[in-house]
Amino acid sequence: MHGRLKNLSALGYIKMAANADSRKKEVLPTKMALKRYEELSKCLEEAVKTT
Repeated sequence: MHGRLKNLSALGYIKMAANADSRKKEVLPTKMALKRYEELSKCLEEAVKTT
């Protein structure tokens, strides 16, 4: 899982934010990730409508 998160961070899809406990980090989506999610949602909606 660490490797996947590292890859997503390198691609610019997520940001890792530190919490009060330095052993834990919060995973936050970036604007690019939210835009991609919206694009995929639209594609799925269209696919459902056509079937």
